[in-house]
Amino acid sequence: MKRNSDKLMVKKIKFAFYSLSILFIISLSFSIYGYEKTSSGYRDILDFQIEQNNFFLEIDDLNNQLSNAYMFKQINYYSSIRDFIDDIQKKNNQYKNRTPISRDQLDFYYLVDSFLEKSLVIYNSLKNEKLNIRIEFEEMQNIYSFINESFKNLYNQEIEYISVAQNEMDDFVRNVLLLNFILLFLLLILGIVINKQFTETSNSMKALTEFAKSIKKNPYFDEKIEINSN
Repeated sequence: MKRNSDKLMVKKIKFAFYSLSILFIISLSFSIYGYEKTSSGYRDILDFQIEQNNFFLEIDDLNNQLSNAYMFKQINYYSSIRDFIDDIQKKNNQYKNRTPISRDQLDFYYLVDSFLEKSLVIYNSLKNEKLNIRIEFEEMQNIYSFINESFKNLYNQEIEYISVAQNEMDDFVRNVLLLNFILLFLLLILGIVINKQFTETSNSMKALTEFAKSIKKNPYFDEKIEINSN
């Protein structure tokens, strides 16, 4: 009865060891996958922030070029402005159609639309040597001021998103490491227990072998051997 109980205990230990091993492998795979997904989302936020920053710099550059053209009342040296306007408009349309998009971002892109409309008016006026465009220029500068403020707000929001994403990634890594450490510790304990079982079995096998050799040498060998292993 005791031997059957011991056999059952050994089977339970082995089952627990194999189960934990599978859990550890699953947990490790999930950790790698989850970390990659989390870090990928973090990189996407950073990339988008850099992209938006470059986009704003392009708007700022366009505003400077138009301001210089307006002050010098000529467009001859700024023949690429029209292509620049079209390029910014194309990017702005792409951003507006991107999902998901927040209300603040959408407002920012609509401001850019208004700014580009005024930019085109000023460009065409200067190109046609229409010099009395002070009101249009001031309106463009007012819109640019709103764009500047809106971009600052969006930038601050992105900084907050990055901070939240960084904290989430840190929490994820910390929890996964803790889980893997616990599983690894349990595997180590079960490994020690199983190793002890195998060591007892190995010692018993050696004892039986030596006992058999003794009987082979002396058939009348009358000593007894006690085996406490399955």
